[in-house]
Amino acid sequence: MMLPILSSSDAPDRRRRRRLRLAYPLRLYRSGDASRTETKTEDISCEGFFCVTNRHFSPFETLECELLIPVQEEGLPTEHDIVLRCQAEVVRVVHQVDEAAFGIACRLSDYTIGPEIIDRVMAMECA
Repeated sequence: MMLPILSSSDAPDRRRRRRLRLAYPLRLYRSGDASRTETKTEDISCEGFFCVTNRHFSPFETLECELLIPVQEEGLPTEHDIVLRCQAEVVRVVHQVDEAAFGIACRLSDYTIGPEIIDRVMAMECA
């Protein structure tokens, strides 16, 4: 079953949880696909996130994700940043004003979290 792709003006507010407007670096992978999409979150909740990407994803598609959560405590080196690795289901796709961009809302599931050294290029590209 295909769901309609909504324009941003038609999209009803489906938020069940409070969202935080945080722009964190994010990598998205399709299962079995070696290429990745790098973007950043627009907002995050305890259940998921919303981001904008130039790659089209479909509702109900399951993605592998890496979300960088920077530690912002003075005196701690950047290798203490946290990487959340998870699966996320695309629950909504929204065409952006720029027709080459899509907003996607994803619901998080099955995740691991831990501090580790991450690819600094990713953090700088998404800044």
